[in-house]
Amino acid sequence: QEDYHRSLGKLVSLKLRQSCEGQWRLVGRLIDVSDKGVTLSLPASNQGRAAQQASRRSMQHRTQATIQPTTQIDWERIAETRLEVEF
Repeated sequence: QEDYHRSLGKLVSLKLRQSCEGQWRLVGRLIDVSDKGVTLSLPASNQGRAAQQASRRSMQHRTQATIQPTTQIDWERIAETRLEVEF
């Protein structure tokens, strides 16, 4: 768990032993580490171009930050964890 604490706030890729909503690999920002597992902030799902443009226009009128979905993964479900490269 020490490595996970050092990686708080960083982008990570988790390979799972069991699928999570059909996904065997999750990529997200590590936002919490506990005795039970880790919590990731997941990026927004891929959207079509028109939806992205509409979203950008509506964001110009918002004053609050967008809340990204999070998910908690228990330790026994994690097979492998890697840091993702960010540019």
